[in-house]
Amino acid sequence: MLKFGIPRKNNIKIFPVKKGCRELYNLTSFRLLAGAWVLCAMVLVNSYTGIVTSSLTTPKMKPPINTLEELAASTEVKIVLRSDTSTGVQILVKLPL
Repeated sequence: MLKFGIPRKNNIKIFPVKKGCRELYNLTSFRLLAGAWVLCAMVLVNSYTGIVTSSLTTPKMKPPINTLEELAASTEVKIVLRSDTSTGVQILVKLPL
């Protein structure tokens, strides 16, 4: 049973070996390419981190309505009122018609 290598005659295995791969690191073009790749990777990682951080720290909820004037002035809140209650009368008086 063979685990690695290519079987040959006389049960000799030939392993593929890259000779001269140290010479690749000494080439100026390879160094420029590797430097550009690292620079781009760092820019992308830092941009992604900044976007995620800012999206997690911004408030998602709208500020609460504290007064009846704010409630009456709000256009996003739909109001259902009964005119026979004191609160309904107060809000109806404040509503701009």
